[in-house]
Amino acid sequence: MTPGETDNSRRVGGLRLALIAASCAAVIAILSSIAVLVGRTLEADPDPAHANYNLLLQGFESGHLNLLKEVPAGFARLPDPYDPVANGPYRFHPYRLHDMSYYRGKFYLYFGATPVLLAYWPWKALTGHFLGNEGAAIGFAAIGFLAATGILLMTWRRFFPATGAGVVAACALALGLADGVPVLLQRPGVCEIPICCAHALVMLAILAILLSILVPARRGAWLAAASLVYGLAVASRPSLLFGAVILAVPLALQPFSPGAGGRQRLAAAAVIPISLVIAGMLAYNVLRFGSPLEFGQHYQLLVGSYRGAEPTFSLRYLLYNLRVNFIEPVHLAGRFPFVADISAGPMPRGHAAIESPFGVLVNTPVTLLALAAPLGIRALLPTDRPGLRGLTWAAALAFAVPALTLCLFWGACSRYEVDFLPPLVLLAVLGILGLESALAERPAARRITRTGWGCLLAISIAFNLCASLQHYPEQSFEHGRLMLEEGRLPEAIADNTEALRFQPKYTSARDNLGVALARSGRADQAVAQFRLALALDSKGDSITCYNLALFLAQRGETREPIELLRRALTLDPKFTPAAAALRRLEGISAAATPVK
Repeated sequence: MTPGETDNSRRVGGLRLALIAASCAAVIAILSSIAVLVGRTLEADPDPAHANYNLLLQGFESGHLNLLKEVPAGFARLPDPYDPVANGPYRFHPYRLHDMSYYRGKFYLYFGATPVLLAYWPWKALTGHFLGNEGAAIGFAAIGFLAATGILLMTWRRFFPATGAGVVAACALALGLADGVPVLLQRPGVCEIPICCAHALVMLAILAILLSILVPARRGAWLAAASLVYGLAVASRPSLLFGAVILAVPLALQPFSPGAGGRQRLAAAAVIPISLVIAGMLAYNVLRFGSPLEFGQHYQLLVGSYRGAEPTFSLRYLLYNLRVNFIEPVHLAGRFPFVADISAGPMPRGHAAIESPFGVLVNTPVTLLALAAPLGIRALLPTDRPGLRGLTWAAALAFAVPALTLCLFWGACSRYEVDFLPPLVLLAVLGILGLESALAERPAARRITRTGWGCLLAISIAFNLCASLQHYPEQSFEHGRLMLEEGRLPEAIADNTEALRFQPKYTSARDNLGVALARSGRADQAVAQFRLALALDSKGDSITCYNLALFLAQRGETREPIELLRRALTLDPKFTPAAAALRRLEGISAAATPVK
């Protein structure tokens, strides 16, 4: 090769890497934007020190395993603190006990402490500041994506070097934006953080398994690393336990040699690290709740925590969960973000209410390309096939086992799907690379196929991005309501205005905006919002009628406020504040009427 050809080859190689790097940067920027812009609506308290994981961190720093949070006196006196009706006033503002576990007079965080050990504590040690949930979610999501991209690049260089950089860049977009993580990041709260953490660790485990296959000299070390990180994933998300079968893949590829100890050493590398982590997790449970298999779920403070004798896992849930998790399409809405919840249908006995799950095969159709993953194996030389076969099996098991576990579970929601959707998308990416390789000598067929999978990918990414904004108006409204309760009026106005930007007919948000404007001294604007809310809602709203009546009465009016209060009581006869206000205004009106 001449110097000119060498320079040109380097320039082309640099451009290819720049294209892939740009795709990766775009993915991380989009994921960060979702967590910051949408996810921040969950933060009722601006101080991250009061977030659950940082309360656990402060508990660790104080030498104990419970959250560093005082038990409210009224809550401690409840005859049954787990009764969701009785503990309702304590779960949210100003006490914020929702989703905590309460056991023997102390608050705990259910499941494991992996997110605290891997993110919150190191961040505090390095910076001296507490890490917010959005930052932790972004960090875990970025690590999971970069690990998946590392798998993609290694697979490309080793097995599919003739594939174009544009295809690889598109595959990187699939790994970051079509895997359910964007949907998860719209709610980076106490439930979502361990799922984000486990996602990152599972992707790292698959990467380590691939390295253990491709680097025989370091096979044991890489398999031990995979075992360790997968054990930490289980400690973060115990439902992933049975997915540890992926650690057997390098063992299955290791030739059997009766006289050598290599296979035994490899088995030890696969078993010992994860066993130590799980033993630590079980000991942690014993120290907290007195039982190795108690993760705190039985002591959670949340709506519907009373489940009676219905099983947590049962075959009766299987078909229903298969439908809602894999084949049920979301509904289309007329306004941005254009998606609405699926039709759940009748649920089996004992099944909990679902939280916006979606059929991954229908709504992220790029996953259908996972069926093409074996094509790439057949296109390789026999010496290269074991490596790609091992990666394919690892990804398939990382998808199938958690998916089956969750389909037997008593609940279904979009965040659970991140347990199995990213490995399925990885399989789909292997299918894309396999199609490109199989059709390398048939350019016309490859162009048609590329158009097809490109459309499937575009639909999948568009759905993920739209679904990541699906609950933004509701979350903005709820955050605005909390800001109103705390007297933070500028934030309440901004939140409700943002909710109305997406849903102009969101009468509850418009009513809350009116209250916030009135308390800010902007009475005319407040009255305009109340009147618009009533105009938009043909049936009317009792609270809006009541609020408008009060503000008009404060201006000295009586006739219209009385009509509004009567309308409020027609809509809600048990609305006692409206009844009291009506009696008061009718008395004022009668006193002001001249005697003839």
